[in-house]
Amino acid sequence: MICETLVRGALCSQAYRKWERPDFFKKLGLPPPTETPKCTGLEEAAAYIIDHFILPYYKGLPARLTPEIVEALEAVSAPIIALEEELAAYVPEDPLMVFSGPCVFGLRLQKNVVITGPELIINKLDSYVTPRRHFVAIESGDPEEISARYGVEAVVSCLAEPPVPLKRYVITCWEYQWLGDLLSKALGFEPPSGGIPAPLRNAKLLIKYPKKRLK
Repeated sequence: MICETLVRGALCSQAYRKWERPDFFKKLGLPPPTETPKCTGLEEAAAYIIDHFILPYYKGLPARLTPEIVEALEAVSAPIIALEEELAAYVPEDPLMVFSGPCVFGLRLQKNVVITGPELIINKLDSYVTPRRHFVAIESGDPEEISARYGVEAVVSCLAEPPVPLKRYVITCWEYQWLGDLLSKALGFEPPSGGIPAPLRNAKLLIKYPKKRLK
């Protein structure tokens, strides 16, 4: 899952090698560095997110979403993309909204979907859309307006609470969820809370129902 990938990436980060903000790395259970680790491409992508996005936010500095951060988020989203078909078994609603961000996902759910989220992220997904059996729309804008326009009754998201009052399916981490919360906050999203948990392979799904509005 993405949180565990970020922890492995933290070992490869420049900040860890310099032992900057030891309080952050101690929260991850990491000891002071003793030698330079050998890192995979996936771990290097996670390290880039730690160095250039999560740690600046943790320090109280602006966290700026850039094309390079989106590339790195796409790389570490690979485990989420692999879960999409399994996730679809929990989600009867169709059409469905996908709130993409922080995870870059949503094209393999085998459902009619409208994908929204930060413009840099959904533009990345738009470049992968090909003719398929299911309808796919990618739109930026107010999620509530988009959901009403397409008649969706549920929304799927990853790590972040989707800002729309529908039935929600939120993919979260079994471990180090606080790191996923930090990533969501850096993007300006609320982290998830509550919900009915359901197990996915290497991840946890929170199923949440909208509050009934008083008449």
